[in-house]
Amino acid sequence: MKKRFIKQKVLQTKEQTKLKKYLESEKKEDSILEEEWKDIKDNNYSSSPFKSELFQSFSKK
Repeated sequence: MKKRFIKQKVLQTKEQTKLKKYLESEKKEDSILEEEWKDIKDNNYSSSPFKSELFQSFSKK
């Protein structure tokens, strides 16, 4: 009975750790996207990795 309880706790802790890591990565990605959006919104393309793509698309028109 005790072994089963310990095994359950270990698995639960592993799942919590996985979830925490996933949420942290999502949070990081969201902050990067927010920065990109802010740059684009402010028309500050110099720090945006999409600068060349945007420039090319406007140049072709």
